[in-house]
Amino acid sequence: WHWSTKIVLLTTVLLTILAVLVVYVLDDYRRESFLIGFLLIPVIALSSLRAAALQGLRSVVYSQFPENFVKPLFFLLFISILSLRSIEASARTVLLLQLFSTVIAFFVGAIILNTLRPKETKQKIKPIYESKKWRKAILPMALADGVGVINMQADIIMLGLLTTSVQVGYYAIAATGAALIMTGINVLVVVTTPYITRFSQLGERNRLRKLVTNVSRIGFLISLPIFLSYVFFGELFIACFYGEEFIRSYLPLIILSVAYLFKSSFGLEARILNMLGHEKDNLVGAVLVTLSNLILNFLLIKRYGATGAALATAISIVLQNILYWIMVKIRLGIDSSIIGFHSKKEKTNV
Repeated sequence: WHWSTKIVLLTTVLLTILAVLVVYVLDDYRRESFLIGFLLIPVIALSSLRAAALQGLRSVVYSQFPENFVKPLFFLLFISILSLRSIEASARTVLLLQLFSTVIAFFVGAIILNTLRPKETKQKIKPIYESKKWRKAILPMALADGVGVINMQADIIMLGLLTTSVQVGYYAIAATGAALIMTGINVLVVVTTPYITRFSQLGERNRLRKLVTNVSRIGFLISLPIFLSYVFFGELFIACFYGEEFIRSYLPLIILSVAYLFKSSFGLEARILNMLGHEKDNLVGAVLVTLSNLILNFLLIKRYGATGAALATAISIVLQNILYWIMVKIRLGIDSSIIGFHSKKEKTNV
């Protein structure tokens, strides 16, 4: 914890200072808002680190409590106070309130972590840092996350560059709706991640295999009703929430929903690669899929608009999960899909 906190603080503070210097030289009316927003960077990074530590202690509910309850609660409280006093909330004011809420949530999380941390970590024992090993793992994981962000935003950006704002609107509605299909599997990943390394370290391979398979199966079963509701009532949902003029979002919605349903049936595969020492495989997969996504978006968007972007993203999602499934199967002998067909051959590199 100490080592990771130092690294995160050093990195985020340097990035924040650099960003502040760049924005400060700009003569822009939004400069103050940007500066406040950049102050959020180290606080958010440390909050994520604290949440990861609590997840590692298998206190999943507590890990989500500060960010998903405390922060929104205080932000709503601050906004309510402004409303009662008839004070207009400018962008600068809202960002300040967001900063205060985030800081409060961070300290609440820090108190929770200090309360739940093992007694052994509170003793004055000289820590042993495996800095070289950890730095070696950090780089591919960080790069994979960065590539993943590019992959997630490529469709919207390229759609905006190559087509009209109307097509962007259609796609944004479809992407927002389809993302709900992943809600169940995302929750399951957060809850079960701490057990991956635990079962691996204890040599409990059968429990690890069952965990991976069950997460995929439960995630698929949670996603399936949402998918079916879009198939049968998707046009009605779009008309009710956005208006009849956005019915053309239906086809992109179904295409993306099929891809996300497919993804939900593979559960923990990327997380397994990261947590069991195969970060480089995860990075290779992320880079290959992102390149394919960019190429497919370029080829399909010009001709098919929002539907083309949905097709490109869907194909990339399917390719990514198949690729990761192959990697997990080869490296670890684990079938991460809902089928759960596991090789009896033991892998010594788990």
